[in-house]
Amino acid sequence: MGQEFNLSIHPKEAPYKSEYLVDFIFWDDGYGPRLACECQWLHWRNSGIGGIKWAFDKLRGVKSDLKVFIFDADFEVESIFRSFLVDIALHYTTEQYMFIQFDQSKTKAVTWKPLRNGVHQLEDIVFKPHKTDE
Repeated sequence: MGQEFNLSIHPKEAPYKSEYLVDFIFWDDGYGPRLACECQWLHWRNSGIGGIKWAFDKLRGVKSDLKVFIFDADFEVESIFRSFLVDIALHYTTEQYMFIQFDQSKTKAVTWKPLRNGVHQLEDIVFKPHKTDE
């Protein structure tokens, strides 16, 4: 995965018990991280809203062009993500977030791209539905 784009994946081996920061990163030599991904499943060790907050907190601290958060939850989480994205000085217009939520009845994907470098207010953080080609 990623080799056709000259990207290496890290960690190189599946750790199964823990990871350095996020579940995996696609790394472009001479550039840095192109994609960082964190997953959180409610049946795993940190279930519920606390587990989602803990996992997303790790992802927002990583620099990457695309930050993907995949999780399952049968409750509303966008307000949580918005509150975590407010007042953070490390937002850059070169990065984008994608949130993919699974619950028992549907899958939802939304994205957010910073409007400017630096701090954003709550009203600046508006998620857009991700559309796929069918």
